Amino acid sequence: MSGGKNTRYILNLLVIINSPYIYITSLFVKIFGLNEYAVRLPSAVAGTVAVPLLFLLTNLLTRKISLSFFSALLLAITPWHIQFSRSGFEVNFALTAAMLGVFLFILSVTKKNSFLLISSLMAFSICLYSYNQTRLLSPLLLVSVIALNKKKLIAMEPKKLLFALIVFTITLLPFFLSFFSGEGIFSAKSALISSSDTKAKVIELRSYANLLPDLYLKLFYNKYINIAFQYFQNLALLFSGEFFFVKGSPHPNQGIGNAGLLYLFQLPLFIIGVVIFLKNKRKELSVFGLWFLVSIFVLALSKEVPHATRGYFMVIPLTVFSASGLLYFANIIIRRLESDKLRVLILLGAASFIFFNIQFYFISYYFRFPRTSARAWGTVDKDLSLFLSSVNSRYEKIIIDDETTFIYTTFLFYNRYPPLKFINEVVRFKDGDLYKARTWGKYEIRSIDWKVDTAGPNNLIVSVEHHVPKDMPVLKYFYYPTRDVVLSVTGEIVQYPIDEKAYLLVESNSVIGR
Repeated sequence: MSGGKNTRYILNLLVIINSPYIYITSLFVKIFGLNEYAVRLPSAVAGTVAVPLLFLLTNLLTRKISLSFFSALLLAITPWHIQFSRSGFEVNFALTAAMLGVFLFILSVTKKNSFLLISSLMAFSICLYSYNQTRLLSPLLLVSVIALNKKKLIAMEPKKLLFALIVFTITLLPFFLSFFSGEGIFSAKSALISSSDTKAKVIELRSYANLLPDLYLKLFYNKYINIAFQYFQNLALLFSGEFFFVKGSPHPNQGIGNAGLLYLFQLPLFIIGVVIFLKNKRKELSVFGLWFLVSIFVLALSKEVPHATRGYFMVIPLTVFSASGLLYFANIIIRRLESDKLRVLILLGAASFIFFNIQFYFISYYFRFPRTSARAWGTVDKDLSLFLSSVNSRYEKIIIDDETTFIYTTFLFYNRYPPLKFINEVVRFKDGDLYKARTWGKYEIRSIDWKVDTAGPNNLIVSVEHHVPKDMPVLKYFYYPTRDVVLSVTGEIVQYPIDEKAYLLVESNSVIGR
């Protein structure tokens, strides 16, 4: 291979590493076409691979098949992991890359294999580029496994270590170039406790305490004290049993609303697992202990705590320590209880509680969640997009009310709108820190002037019920899935179905070929 081709190969590899999830998704779209399955499949594959990978990693560290098996089994059915694996979350891909990096690193220093070491560092690089939070998580995890395996690492040949370091440094060049650019720094700061959102709270409090001496305010209400105090508040908020084990995330795309990110039965098991880890000084689980601490440290830096996406890396140590607690509990009951009847009673009670937790989640996930979270997930947007495309030729303008929750990229996706055509047509506007589409082709997203827009020729308006004038003729309604509402009114149970209107379409007064 010539020098020019080598250079192009390295540059192409760096580009792919710099945006791994985008390029992997593009590959799946190329193979399976532009559809929901192709877009979600990379995350699904990553989530599936994570299960046997956790088994291999745990077994490599502990040499205990039972702990490895139950760790993998728990991860496979954990609500947090299911939620993020079945949707297109970059952080889910990043988590699997991190697990692969840790596994290959430990294997490489054990076998003194430079190829495995380079592969491990590449996995850490991919993890680092996959999601904002992993810019901190990936390096800290790498430092953790280096610290735990430094003796084995030093025992490797210096030439192999130097070569691995050079390759790793090359893969990090795009990161340093992008991170220290204006956009890169802003992207990092906007999610941290040092963001303007957090500063605003302190400025507000200072405005109420403006009668106090200026020196006092500067001493106790400066940005450094504020950031430190916010960090400790975040640490306190992290240990929220309700968030992890009862209700989960308030964001509808990160949880199902009536169940925790983890099962309730995992709470006592996790506590038991951690206590046994600390009491018996189980060094073989030190990787997961440091993983847990790193995840907490990084998540507490976030301006929004607790947060399911930014805290997702915690699912691995939480799962392993839960599995460790489960095995310890089972061992105590089976081997140390002398009464057979009491043993059977406790095991049946525990198994029943675990089964109820699991079936409650899956019933909620597959039957309740699709209906109660339909608005947040835009489940009607596909039907609307395809309908608009089917009647496109009938209208001169199709105006989408900015009161709707419709996202224009949904239309582009389901109608396979040519990217170059869109780029040449689109007129954008700045909304906060984002640029959004205002118009493209005959489509417009803006506020509706009902008198003007309904008087114009050949207009189709997409709006929502509360924003349409009364007695306005409606061409078509789009409904969310029917959901049941059950209330207690003065001691009586009242149950009724709701058919909520998602969108409605209104034609202008003069439409050719009506």
